[in-house]
Amino acid sequence: MQNKQTGLTQCPVNLPRRDIAVMVRFVRTMYHLSQLPTYHKLMTKKRPTIACFDPKHDAVMMGYDFHLTDIGPQLIEINTNAGGGFLAFRANYPHVSEDELPSKKIQKTVLKMFAQEMQQFSNAIKEKPSLIAIVDEKPENQFFFPEIKAYAQIFKNWGVPTAIVDPSELSIKNVHLFLGEKPVDMIYNRHCDFYLENSVMDNIKSAYLARTVCLTPNPIVYGLLADKRCMVIWSNLETLLKLGVNKTIANFITSVVPASFMLSDLDAEKIWSQRRQWVFKPVNKYGSRGVIIGNSLRKNRFSTLPPNETLVQRLVKPSLTECEGYDKPLKTDIRLFAYRDKILGIGARLYYGQVTNFKERGSGYAPVCII
Repeated sequence: MQNKQTGLTQCPVNLPRRDIAVMVRFVRTMYHLSQLPTYHKLMTKKRPTIACFDPKHDAVMMGYDFHLTDIGPQLIEINTNAGGGFLAFRANYPHVSEDELPSKKIQKTVLKMFAQEMQQFSNAIKEKPSLIAIVDEKPENQFFFPEIKAYAQIFKNWGVPTAIVDPSELSIKNVHLFLGEKPVDMIYNRHCDFYLENSVMDNIKSAYLARTVCLTPNPIVYGLLADKRCMVIWSNLETLLKLGVNKTIANFITSVVPASFMLSDLDAEKIWSQRRQWVFKPVNKYGSRGVIIGNSLRKNRFSTLPPNETLVQRLVKPSLTECEGYDKPLKTDIRLFAYRDKILGIGARLYYGQVTNFKERGSGYAPVCII
């Protein structure tokens, strides 16, 4: 049964404790991998210049997405501007309306995370920001706008003035960002221009590189953990070992990350003949845009895939959840929300169709039942 609130469903998802343990371990392992100097060095050779700049802080609200399988959880992708955290909370507490804020405990966790970012950025000079801008492209048109408004209210209750803005509303003076006449010292970035490549992000980019604004999440963390091309490295045991990763840890990482390759490194005809075993993902898109499951791929479409921009990943079918009142079970994935190596929460998403979306009847964040 679907809840009247957008993006929510009341159909519970059973989540085994053993799978939670694997996913939690994986989140912590990947964070520590991202801090490894040899890994940093390798990635700076493969990413845009902006992703090589280290702002000396981390990234709030990471999202780690998994499918549950007979061999354990398998990673689908990692996100740096993961939305849905508050929907995941409301799915488990259906009495909380869209207009209500999450529990005091959740609010405290959120504020601690942002405070830590500001303290790292300012070398412990500031305990919290003076003005936060929550940035997204035309934010009022975004699916998660109610969630963005909830963040803004939590920040305001914290005593921090907060504005929800399109990046075009921010100006720059002497490498400092301003909203009108007010200086902005923190940006919670919900925008999907992860490498700040579009001209509308130029002012933010200049202030970020000048270290006059705390931008979280930011390009370096995206390059280290969320760029889909990272999965080529994570699924290759030999590469991990060459980076100095402990063999036990390297084996664990490759057990969770499906085999992944760039199309440019493969025999195109061979992959075409085996296409039903693979999923094809554009590395420069987000939110499942452009993802094609192999058995849906047509020859003329395959011939147009840019080899240097297409990730070919072993197909991992999602688990299924039976829902009362539905003719067929819903596909299911699990998202862990995290900050650094700390788990903030767990969400389950139900959907029909090829990829995760909340457009179909019954789709959305669901209650999680730990078994």
